[in-house]
Amino acid sequence: MRFAIFRYALSPEDIQWTYPRLLVLDSVVIVTNQLLFYPFLYAGARMATDVKAIGSTGNWQFNGIVDVFRKTLKSDGIAGLYRGFNIRLAEFGMMGAVSAGLKPWKQHYSSLLQNNVFSRHMVKFGFGMCANMAIYPLDTVNKRIMMTSGAVKYKSTRQAIAQIMKTEGLKSFYSGAGAEFLSCAVYKGTVLLIIYVADVIRAAKEKN
Repeated sequence: MRFAIFRYALSPEDIQWTYPRLLVLDSVVIVTNQLLFYPFLYAGARMATDVKAIGSTGNWQFNGIVDVFRKTLKSDGIAGLYRGFNIRLAEFGMMGAVSAGLKPWKQHYSSLLQNNVFSRHMVKFGFGMCANMAIYPLDTVNKRIMMTSGAVKYKSTRQAIAQIMKTEGLKSFYSGAGAEFLSCAVYKGTVLLIIYVADVIRAAKEKN
């Protein structure tokens, strides 16, 4: 949807798309995209943490995505499906800022290693992980706020950050960062494997 909107917006030839205009367009597209996507992200987070107590014979709290939506709407209204939405948008903003700051360095090292596919992708992976770790505390706060629908504990994002820092310390903002690192490593490894297989197939075709 994002690319479709961009193609449609950029198609008129009489519009001069300066960088600020493109930035505004990108922001509008991201917000629109997240308005549609966020409730499903929320439902996934609630179902992923829906566990029974050890030895319990009771039912799960939720019986599916529709049940998550129904119970949340009943207890919190439509705002419950979008709890933490503002911090989610802040994540995109910070990711854009961090990526823009790291881009010259990434391009520099990528150009030095342009003849080595593996090293070039490792450089991209390293810079990508730096950006991910920079915004990871925001992701942690976002998920914590998500989990308060139905039993609100935080009055605002600022209060959530202050309470987490006070009760759990700075380290808690990076809980699960190891899993994030491994998932990114597996993804990048899969990309490298696909590129390697494609190169082998292309070399075989050229040989034949």
